[in-house]
Amino acid sequence: MKPLSILVLGIAALLAGCDIVEDPYGPSDNGGGPPPVEGVRRRILLEDFTGHRCIYCPEAATIAQQLKDDPAIGEDLVVVGLHVTDFFAAPVPPLGDGYYDNDFRTTAGTTYITQWPVGSGLPKGMVSRKPFNGSIMLGRDAWEAAVNDLLGQEALMDLWFSQLDHNTSNGQVNAKVKVSVAKDLANAEHTLVVYLVEDSIVGWQSDANSTPSEIENYVHRHVLRGTMNGTWGELALAGTEAVGDTLEFTMPTYTLNSGWNADHMVLVAYLYNTATYEVMQVVEKHLHP
Repeated sequence: MKPLSILVLGIAALLAGCDIVEDPYGPSDNGGGPPPVEGVRRRILLEDFTGHRCIYCPEAATIAQQLKDDPAIGEDLVVVGLHVTDFFAAPVPPLGDGYYDNDFRTTAGTTYITQWPVGSGLPKGMVSRKPFNGSIMLGRDAWEAAVNDLLGQEALMDLWFSQLDHNTSNGQVNAKVKVSVAKDLANAEHTLVVYLVEDSIVGWQSDANSTPSEIENYVHRHVLRGTMNGTWGELALAGTEAVGDTLEFTMPTYTLNSGWNADHMVLVAYLYNTATYEVMQVVEKHLHP
C-alpha cells in the first residue's frame, strides 16, 4: 500500500506536542492502524456511569457488554465504565476489611458528572456524547437505540496507536497516537483524550437482581483508571487540515499503579468536537497483546 502524501501548512504552530507524518497506515490488528482514509467507519464510545453500591448498575453493565459482543456491532463499540459519586462509588469504612474497599473514582469521572449531571441517579451513560431523543446522559434502556443510531456512519477521521510500550520494571507506559483526516472538517476543532482502562477487576457489587443482593466476587468490566493527557485532553485538529493529512501525538509518560493488572489494561483514544463535546472517533488497544 502506497504512503499517503500530505501537506500541512502552519499546523505545527497551532498544535503543540504533535508531529506531522507521512504514513497513515500501520498494523491492522487491535487498534494498531486504520483502513484507507476514504470510507472510514465511525466507531462509538459508550461511557457507562456506574458504582459498586448501585443496585441496577450490573444490569446496565450487562447491556453494555451484550452490545459490545453483538457481531453486528463488534469492534465498532468501545465501552468504558466510570465509577462516580460518593454515594455509589466511595469505599465503605472501615477500610481494609475487604468489604467494598475498592475506590474506582477518578478525577475525570467526577468532572464529567459536573458537566453532564446524572440527575436522579445511576446507572446512566453517554453514547459518543451525542444527544439522543434530546438528552446526552441516557438511561440504560436507551443505549442500544442510541448505538444503532450511529452505527455504520462514515467518520471524519481515524486514529490509532502508532506506539504503545510498557516498562514492566517501573510501570511506565508510553504511547503515540496518529490521527488521519478522512473528510472535510469544516473548520471544527477536535480534541484528543487517552483513557487508561482496566478490565475484569474482582470486588464487591450491589445487585438488585441477585440473591443475595451483595456479590463478593463480582467482575467489574472496562473500569476507567485515569487519563494520559488530562481530563479534557489536548487540541489535535484545528479544523483546517486537508483530507489525507496525518498527525502524530506523543502522550506524557504514565506510571501505572502497582496494584493494577497490566495484563488487563486497555488504552482508549478518542477525538471529540471541542465545541459540542461529541465523540467523533475512538479506538482501543490492549497494553499487552
